[in-house]
Amino acid sequence: MLDPVRRSLGRRLRSLRIAAGMSQSAVGTAVFLSPQSIGRIEDGQYTRVSNLHINALCDLYGVTGDGREVLLGLVQQVREARRSASWWSPFADLLSADELDRLVLEQHAIAGTAFGSTLVPRLVHTADYRCALERVLYPRDSPADIARRVELAEQHWERLHTNNFQARIYLLESALRHVIGGPEVMHAQLSHLVEISERQTVSIHIIGREVNSHIGFHLASFVLLEFGELLAGEPPEPPEVFLDGVPGVLRLQREGGICRYQAATDELSRIALSENTSRTVVAGIAQEFRA
Repeated sequence: MLDPVRRSLGRRLRSLRIAAGMSQSAVGTAVFLSPQSIGRIEDGQYTRVSNLHINALCDLYGVTGDGREVLLGLVQQVREARRSASWWSPFADLLSADELDRLVLEQHAIAGTAFGSTLVPRLVHTADYRCALERVLYPRDSPADIARRVELAEQHWERLHTNNFQARIYLLESALRHVIGGPEVMHAQLSHLVEISERQTVSIHIIGREVNSHIGFHLASFVLLEFGELLAGEPPEPPEVFLDGVPGVLRLQREGGICRYQAATDELSRIALSENTSRTVVAGIAQEFRA
């Protein structure tokens, strides 16, 4: 499971190793850890790491003073987080590794931009819309597990709202017209979008059908997460991008790929309708499903 603290610790240790010109195998031998453990630490994945290991790595890389204290402080944060139970633990069996990473990182993010090319983004699903999707994505799941997936999504959204998470949603107009679960479900889903678009923490923008060839035609649905500073005086943590797949999600780990999605987000912002006009469009289509 990935979280911002482990991710920051791993990113810093990888940079130090590369600057030292050492391989993961050589580092592992020097500090009595396997190369696989070094790789997992650098990837921000769960691996037990002690102050003894961090001090040994600092000695190896020539890190002293404040730099060493920052790394030891991050290890302490990892240790404290491990002791506290996570609200999503009862649902962990339903999630792939990337899905769990996305959920955890969204809980720590300060903002997120979600794009829907064919469907309403999962951040803003109603329970019935989500349920209809889950039945298609997981046809072998029991009704009880489907209900648990929906409950997870609802709890997740509620916690994001409590955390003052700033959600920016971009949608192709055609995605609003793909019938999921029937007209009644669609009416409720689009009415929900209208309602939450009035919140200060949510902005919804539609890319209208009148816009000719644009970047949205070439994108899978995605969410781009933004983070604040993890340590006082430090730069904000770098963003993350997750692509929606069938089923589940895929995390982008190459910096160049993330930059391309940042640029795509800027382009979507340029061609999308304003919030007020978008709200009117969504409300109008919602009424069509009510007829």
